[in-house]
Amino acid sequence: DQYESFMRMIREWRHLMMLKRSGRGHDPKGVNATEEGDYAVLCPACPHPGKNLPDDWQKAPRAKRWIYALFVAIDANFRLKRKIVSNNTTDPSLSRGWAYFVEESAYKGFLAEKVDVPQEKSTCSSHNAVNMADTKTNCGLAATGLGTIDCARHNMKCPNAVGDLQKGEKYINMDYLFFSTLRHTSLQTRSNSAFS
Repeated sequence: DQYESFMRMIREWRHLMMLKRSGRGHDPKGVNATEEGDYAVLCPACPHPGKNLPDDWQKAPRAKRWIYALFVAIDANFRLKRKIVSNNTTDPSLSRGWAYFVEESAYKGFLAEKVDVPQEKSTCSSHNAVNMADTKTNCGLAATGLGTIDCARHNMKCPNAVGDLQKGEKYINMDYLFFSTLRHTSLQTRSNSAFS
């Protein structure tokens, strides 16, 4: 049976195609110089300073600043479950956080440090993803869902904004994903005068 070898070969071929399509073959520093999020395709309609914004975008009147704002949405999918079938030694990640998924070892290390942080219960009447997280069966599962940070206007995934969830949607997981993707934006944050 050559199925397992064939699937590994397909996975490696897809990884090589990703390297090729993102131009890593022409980088004099090579593939190992790739930084986290470099392979992610950025939303072409979202604001990116130096790419699709005017030079004086920061001087826009207060009433028009929303045009240059980045709108993100936090979402999770609990139907995407992953069984415990292997480990990182026999089946290592090829891209190490180079596209949409966060770098796994740093993500899991952060979650391991915060294992004692209690999960706050949601006060939203229909938000069972948080409140019912500990009651669902997760025996034999490496991940019970997937959390993402998306461009809210165009529904594109942001760089390093996707990660596995364990035992439902925890705020700590989603916070890590949110701040992980904010590292890739060069927009300046400003407080709204109505709230300050």
